[in-house]
Amino acid sequence: MNISPSGLAKALGGEVRGNQVLAPGPGHSPADRSLSILVDDRAPGGFIVNAFSPRDDAIECRDYVREKAGLPDWEPQRANGNTHSGYDFTPQPATQEPFRLIESYIYHDADGTPLRKVDRKERPNPRKRNGKGKDKSFPQSHWDGQHWVSGATGVKHVPYRLPDLLRMRAEVAHDVIHLTEGERHADRLIELGIIATCCDGGAAKWYPELNQYFEGATVIIHEDNDASGRGHVRKVGESLLGTAEELRVLTFRDLAEGADILDVLQGAEGDLNRLGERVEKHCRPWSPDDGKQEDAPKGFKATPYSWIDPRTITPRQWVYGHHLIRKFLSVTVSPGGVGKTSKAIGDALAMVSGKPLLGQWVGSPVRVWLWNLEDPRDELERRIQAAAMQYGLAPADIGDRLFIDTGREQALCTAETTSKGARVLRPTIENLVTEIKGNKIDVLIVDPFVSSHQVAENDNPAIDMVAKEWGKIADRTNCAIELIHHTRKLSGDEVTSESSRGAVALISAARDVQAINRMTKEEGEKAGVDNHRAYFRVYSDKANLAPPADKSDWYKLESVELGNGDHVGVVVPWTWPDPFSDITVADLKAVQRAIDGKKLRENSQAKDWAGLAIAEVLGLDPTEKTNRHKISSCIKTWVASGALRRGEIEDEKGKKRPILEVGEWA
Repeated sequence: MNISPSGLAKALGGEVRGNQVLAPGPGHSPADRSLSILVDDRAPGGFIVNAFSPRDDAIECRDYVREKAGLPDWEPQRANGNTHSGYDFTPQPATQEPFRLIESYIYHDADGTPLRKVDRKERPNPRKRNGKGKDKSFPQSHWDGQHWVSGATGVKHVPYRLPDLLRMRAEVAHDVIHLTEGERHADRLIELGIIATCCDGGAAKWYPELNQYFEGATVIIHEDNDASGRGHVRKVGESLLGTAEELRVLTFRDLAEGADILDVLQGAEGDLNRLGERVEKHCRPWSPDDGKQEDAPKGFKATPYSWIDPRTITPRQWVYGHHLIRKFLSVTVSPGGVGKTSKAIGDALAMVSGKPLLGQWVGSPVRVWLWNLEDPRDELERRIQAAAMQYGLAPADIGDRLFIDTGREQALCTAETTSKGARVLRPTIENLVTEIKGNKIDVLIVDPFVSSHQVAENDNPAIDMVAKEWGKIADRTNCAIELIHHTRKLSGDEVTSESSRGAVALISAARDVQAINRMTKEEGEKAGVDNHRAYFRVYSDKANLAPPADKSDWYKLESVELGNGDHVGVVVPWTWPDPFSDITVADLKAVQRAIDGKKLRENSQAKDWAGLAIAEVLGLDPTEKTNRHKISSCIKTWVASGALRRGEIEDEKGKKRPILEVGEWA
């Protein structure tokens, strides 16, 4: 029989190495090389198979190779009863030690009934690991009600230590399950009080009937540091996707080849801390690409640069301020309840009317599609009409340039997660492109981003795929696209682009990212406003195509009465109060005269604070916080300009104290 090594490699998804073919065996990932096949006409069937994994059955592997290669079933043709094609099959004296039982692992049903037993057997193999290697075998048995009987074909599959798994899950509110490759690993974790289990058969073995036991849990799949371990992660993840609440992978790639959790745990005090450190530093979200063999790069070539007159380059096509630009994706990051949706409506009305309603630059009127995926249509209508009333807009200012849709009527889903991983929903993308082009949309605003897809928001590769697809839509349609995105829980921290919820890939793909922050109580006191929660500021935290702003744009929510009894918040521009708006040069001269030679202190906590003299000159009550902030701001500005300067005096104890003196007279 003439078998081609290259043809065999192609059929098995492997590769030719020297005089043999390396390929994945049955149940192994495509990237694995668990089989070695030597083509030899003298061998039974024309080839010899060597399985590197001790859990792979030799006969099963031969049948697998034969089936994949499309070869006929092999029938022995014996010439003398002991030979075949020149190979001698006469039994030879044993040259290796017999396998020795190391440990047995029993799989029980939920009610404690024993189902199958896995024996771990080993024997020394001097040909492995410089004479210190071992051969391993894991034969299985089944329980017939009285005895263990060899073989477990057809026996129900359950997770290892199922009764413990069910009990421990019932004892916690949010269960995290460690899914290991072997029983020893699970046993050690359970000793530490960790919910853990595994599947019989080892790496790359998984049975769909096991999925039910992991529903709603966070599952941490252990990726042993070898090819079979990576294949195991992929196979298990693909099966549990959609059943488990969250899938994560615990890696050991920083350790030696073949390392696993037992190389981290030492079987001693402190193991729980060592496990926690490993999870914190080396646990990541599961990805559909886990375990995949990297595709060979497709053909490409380097393109030489041709010098061009910069005056002939097409200018960037800004649509709104320095935030929205044609052919690019922009993002706004905001916590809930601040005013992001009201601002989006104000932005949309500014663009369709061609009027700088919120203080941002806007060119000629453009066509805007605002797709709110949370609110019902009547709520959007309230907000739009209230904003139009506040801004003094008429129907002619809007014309046919504004398009409004709601997720309550038309859902939007650009991507989803399937059993094979995340994928873009191509019909949705093409529908979007058709609508944008057909209605000549200039700007599309989607609010919020999280409601526009169905992939795990912490899955960086999946979110990267979704974000880049939005960028492609913008490029194909010559449209500016704005995605409004929620922040994670911040506990009062400043909102930045890094505060966005989920994977960072969305922020990385955007050309500009706006951050929205509500005015703090302290800022409200400085500004002298009554309700600081009605104010917020916006600044560009990632500006790839323009210099970042050195200050924030402030806005206020004004209440507008519609005439039907409803009151709606509308965003209007707001300017931070200028402490010098009512101060003249004559006032400065009076201040200088009031502190000249008085040796008054700069510290506002001092009894002889210079601010008290300034307050008297300006007619301000220094006990009010707003006035104290104003006085402090004036002092800071006058010192910077040289009208006042800092000096020092010695107090009664000989200690130097800072004071304010007159600098250059006004």
